[in-house]
Amino acid sequence: MECAKFYGVEERRGIVIIRPFDKTPIVYDGTTYVSDMTKWLNLHANPVLFEFAEKTFTPIFREHNAALMFISMGDHEAKAKFEEAAKALHGEILFTWTDLSTEFAEEIVGLVGLKVPLPAIVLLNPKGNDVFKYIYR
Repeated sequence: MECAKFYGVEERRGIVIIRPFDKTPIVYDGTTYVSDMTKWLNLHANPVLFEFAEKTFTPIFREHNAALMFISMGDHEAKAKFEEAAKALHGEILFTWTDLSTEFAEEIVGLVGLKVPLPAIVLLNPKGNDVFKYIYR
């Protein structure tokens, strides 16, 4: 019971997620229906906004989730607005960002077919073996 109290679960059973990102721990206070718990777990499985890198492909490509990607060369002031959108729309779509001044830049440009000025926002929508890309201009 001490462990439960430490994580904010008092006087009832509960589920707590401890993550190395965003707000943590998170306490589930919904129903005991598996579908509700699964939805909650899926919502909190990824950061609100994460860097697009080899180790973060899974939520987008393997799990086939649509994502908005903010692409810039170095830090850009527009990223703050993108972060606000990520917080407001958390759970609706994944939000990721990348900096093309890194070693991973060629792969990203090839993936999204980027030929527009930066910064840019790209919607990635993986369906089966295809990835549909929509570049905001």
